[in-house]
Amino acid sequence: MPYAPTDWVNGTTPLNDANLDHIEQGITDAHAGLPPSPSGQDGKFLSVAGGAMVWAVPSGGGVDYENDWAAGTPYQQGDVVIHNGVQYLAVNPSTGSTPPAAQSSPALTPIPLVTSLPVSPFDGQEVILTDSLTAPTYQWRLRYSAGITDAYKWVFVGGPPACVDVQAVETTSATAYADLATVGPQFAVPRAGNYLAEFTVEQFNSSTGANFTVLKRGAAAESDNDAAVNQVGTSNLAGAGRSIVVLGLAAGDLLKLRYKTSGGTASFRKREFRVTPMRLA
Repeated sequence: MPYAPTDWVNGTTPLNDANLDHIEQGITDAHAGLPPSPSGQDGKFLSVAGGAMVWAVPSGGGVDYENDWAAGTPYQQGDVVIHNGVQYLAVNPSTGSTPPAAQSSPALTPIPLVTSLPVSPFDGQEVILTDSLTAPTYQWRLRYSAGITDAYKWVFVGGPPACVDVQAVETTSATAYADLATVGPQFAVPRAGNYLAEFTVEQFNSSTGANFTVLKRGAAAESDNDAAVNQVGTSNLAGAGRSIVVLGLAAGDLLKLRYKTSGGTASFRKREFRVTPMRLA
């Protein structure tokens, strides 16, 4: 049933009657299911806007909610209006001035996917280098750092390695490093720079020692082996792997695995090779 408010009269209460009448009005509104009027103000329920019940407040203080902006309306400081779906707060009295257009958030610029690095990069520029725009085997995110003093200014900042593998079982009786029937795995680096090479091999069924190595050579000839980057794997283990940093590669240089035994026949399988750039020219 509706709440019957008390009509307070000065002289019968220690507080002034206006404050107590305001409390009674709040209780009455709560029973009616209405929101309380703004604190310290006599309020009048105006409308429901955007799912919220809104009070209109006398212009002597507080905030006047004016709903949609209308040209020629004498808005006062503190008025809140809506124009083109955006809420605006009036900070000065005005009549007829149109609210400014809302500023849109700056669009995010995606990092471009490229198959070659920019010719004239700027400091901090980022690209994603790939070998193919439609069927990439690697996507390396690189950032240009102009402050680096050598030529390798493109710094790797993320992305999966280039992965190549040979799963088949193949054997060798070579006592010097040689290719298996399926060469490698191998990877020709696309840019000059420093690279991280990681490789794993399962070697088994060997009565004598067996080794594998990663080496760098120029693209032209096997005799271009660079002994400084040869890394011998562990012998006579079911699975073995290594990670090495290979510095100063030229574009087109080949990184690959080769194999040998110390006598007899060795079998290899699950040959996996992963290459990640560190810094590129």
